[in-house]
Amino acid sequence: ADPSNVCTTAATDELILTVNPKAEANAGPDTTICAGESIQLQGEIGGSATSATWLASVPGGTFNPNANTLNALYTPPAGFVSVALTLLTNDPDGPCPAAADTMIITIVPPATVDAGPDQTICRGSPLTLSATGTAPVSTDQLYTWTSTILNQPQNGRLLNISNTGSLAPQVSFVVTYHYGPDLRCGGVTDTVRITVADPVIIDSLNAVPYEVFAGQEATLNVVTTPATPAGAMYFWREVGKDSVMGNAMFRVSPTPTFGPGQERVTVAYEVIVKSAEGCLSTRRVEVVVIKPFLDFPNVFTPNGDGKNDVFLPVPEDVLSSIEILDFLVYNRWGQVVYDGRKNNNEGWDGTHNGSPAPNDVYVYRVRYRVPGQEIQDAKGDLTLIR
Repeated sequence: ADPSNVCTTAATDELILTVNPKAEANAGPDTTICAGESIQLQGEIGGSATSATWLASVPGGTFNPNANTLNALYTPPAGFVSVALTLLTNDPDGPCPAAADTMIITIVPPATVDAGPDQTICRGSPLTLSATGTAPVSTDQLYTWTSTILNQPQNGRLLNISNTGSLAPQVSFVVTYHYGPDLRCGGVTDTVRITVADPVIIDSLNAVPYEVFAGQEATLNVVTTPATPAGAMYFWREVGKDSVMGNAMFRVSPTPTFGPGQERVTVAYEVIVKSAEGCLSTRRVEVVVIKPFLDFPNVFTPNGDGKNDVFLPVPEDVLSSIEILDFLVYNRWGQVVYDGRKNNNEGWDGTHNGSPAPNDVYVYRVRYRVPGQEIQDAKGDLTLIR
C-alpha cells in the first residue's frame, strides 16, 4: 500500500515453498528361523525415500545380492541367537531426515536328541522309551519313533510297548526330532538298542517226600531249562514268609500250627529263579504235613530175634520230628532201669546194669515236645517177655 499516494503502483513479490513428503521405511515383522537358514527380506520404503540400506546388529552375515536391495536374501552369522536388522533410508537431495525401521530375527540354535541308554529287558515285561531333546522349552517340538516292530511311526516323547513277548532278541528304535517354527528345524536322530532276555524255564518243582510229619525234613528240587543256568540265583520261601537264597535243591522242615481236630496241614513253598539278566521265573509246590503222634507198645520181647527187641515209641519214623525230653523206665520197686539220656533216647534193650532184666511189668514215663506245640507227657505199663 502507498498511504502517501506518492507511488501510483503497489510492489509485489512471490515465494515458492516446496513440501517434500516424509521418508518412510518398513523392515517387516519380527520372525524366527532355524540355525543355518536364510531369510528373504521384504523391506519397503515410501515418501521422499528413494533408496535404503540394511544394517545388521552383529557382524558376519551376508546380504545377497547386497545390503542396498530391499528384498535381499539375508544369512545370519553362526553362533548368534538373535539379530536386529535396521532398514535405513537414503535421501541426499532433500532436507528431510532419513527414516529407519528395525526387525528382530530370532535364531533357534541347533539341538540334539537322546533316545536314552541301551537296555536289557525280560521277555514279556513292558518297555518304555523316553527321548530328550535340547531345543528351548519355549519352541514347538516333535518326537517320532520308528522301528521294524512298529506298524507305523509313533509320535511322542515317550514310547510304550506293553507286550514284548514276541520281540526278537535284539530290537532297535530310532527317534527323529523336529523343533522350532513350523517344526522345520532339526530332523536329528538317535538310536536305542534293546536286548530282550528270556527267563529261565522251570520244568518242574517237586517235594521228596511230599508228606512228612511236622518237623521232618523234605527236599525240594527244581528242574530248569537250561539245567544249570549261568549266573542264575534261587530264592526259596514258605508262602507268606520271607525268602532265602539257596540253590536248585532246598531242604525244609515245616512246623505249621494245627487247628482243633486237624491232623494234616498243607504248606506251600515257592521258588523264584532269577536269571543273570534279572528275569524272574516262579513255581509253587505243596507239602502235606501230618500232625505227629506217639503210641507205645505194652509188650516187648528182647530175645535177640531182631523183632520187637527194643522198647520205643511207635511209629518209629515220627521220632525224627519229636523232641524227647525225658524217657524213663521203672521196675516195680521204682528203680530206674532205663534212662534215655544215656543212649540218646534210642530205646530200652531190656537190660539193667548190663544184665537182662527179668520178665515183669514195668512202668514208662516220656516227656516230649511236638514242633509248634507245648510239652506233653505219656506214661503206661510195659510187659517184658523173653
